[in-house]
Amino acid sequence: MQVGLLITTKKTEIMNNELKYYVDTNLKVQWHGKEFKLSGVANQSVVVYDQSSRFEPKIKDIKPIVRKLSRLTQPITVSGYNKGETFTPLDELRKRWSYIREEEGKICYYLDESAGVGIWFGDEDWSFGLNDNLPFWVTQLLCEWHFWIFDQEDFETNKVAELTL
Repeated sequence: MQVGLLITTKKTEIMNNELKYYVDTNLKVQWHGKEFKLSGVANQSVVVYDQSSRFEPKIKDIKPIVRKLSRLTQPITVSGYNKGETFTPLDELRKRWSYIREEEGKICYYLDESAGVGIWFGDEDWSFGLNDNLPFWVTQLLCEWHFWIFDQEDFETNKVAELTL
């Protein structure tokens, strides 16, 4: 399955401006083989907690545990959202979508068709994309649901770990 995304950065490691989107979302990160809760981001380091301690590892030493965008069509469970019940993210977003149509073999969901603001998926390889003009509420929900909204190749290059629940 091939995944595409328009919000990309050229980098060799996760950057602090990417992780800032996930502060206050209960995102977990891997560090030294253990999971920690992300609490803050500053100056190429992060603040993480386990049950009893606070640490400040370098960003290059941690790995966010996030979902691939291709999972938007699959049921997920997010603690603190939807009363902890399983839901399908795309269905949740559809409740606020204003326009749907097929375009070049892809199903497109638009918030504002005239501005081309939307999300699309489809075709034979189930490519998936986000428009980088999405409103903040969409970006915020995707981050709260722990979707990696940046370069999906970060999964293949092992910069992020996949959350499969």
